[in-house]
Amino acid sequence: MKLLTLLFCLFLIISVNASHSTLTTNISGSTGGALIAHSSHDTESSGASLGFITGNENWQQTTAGSHIVTLGDAQYRETTKINNQYRNTYDINNELLYNGGAAVGNQYTMTDVKAYIPELECTAGSMPTADSYAGPNGTQISDGQNPSHQSVGVQYSGTMAGGGRYKTGGVVDDSNLTTMLRAEGAYGGVSADYYDVVEAGFNNSAPEMNFRKSDYGHYSAYSLNESGYYLPFDLEHKDYSNPFETTTNVSFGNATNKTVNQTE
Repeated sequence: MKLLTLLFCLFLIISVNASHSTLTTNISGSTGGALIAHSSHDTESSGASLGFITGNENWQQTTAGSHIVTLGDAQYRETTKINNQYRNTYDINNELLYNGGAAVGNQYTMTDVKAYIPELECTAGSMPTADSYAGPNGTQISDGQNPSHQSVGVQYSGTMAGGGRYKTGGVVDDSNLTTMLRAEGAYGGVSADYYDVVEAGFNNSAPEMNFRKSDYGHYSAYSLNESGYYLPFDLEHKDYSNPFETTTNVSFGNATNKTVNQTE
């Protein structure tokens, strides 16, 4: 039996002045052989607005990882795009086609922390910035920032056989996380678990958090008699710095042989 093994680890620390890059990996397993693929991605960024002299207004970390093991014919493709030129954007996609059996796992996480910054009145003649407005007597008032903490994560896993397709993707755009799963096969099964924990303050003069929210959900699809299964899963988490204008949406439609356990 031929064995094709890929061990691929990528660790990235991104500064606020980083640009953008794209990495694509294609793997094809041999007939009757095996394929092993592992990848790990980590990005971390912090920044400060020019309107403040304190700096370190926010900190953000995103992680993504995958582990694929197959028996039989298989093809695997992974694409990663990172763009930190104007916004912190992180995009990763995985797709596996297999004819034998497969064990898979993927995860996507995002953590974002914003400090409270009070409004700052500058002396007359101060240079205006993008986050300031004109105050009385020619002064410039720098906008404050409400405090917030938010963390969201999604984990996919499955053990499949008889041939099928497994596809996942995740995009982090600043404090927004979008991820999806499409999985189908003859028998075996897959599952999707997600969580989010969010805290937000309603003013920029104190660090207290006035709002807290947490969600957890578990979705799965499986088949033990070769009748087949299909699980489409989508999650969109929007920035909770202002909890009255944002939301987390989860959907799974047209799934077959599915089970659901969701709590809030």
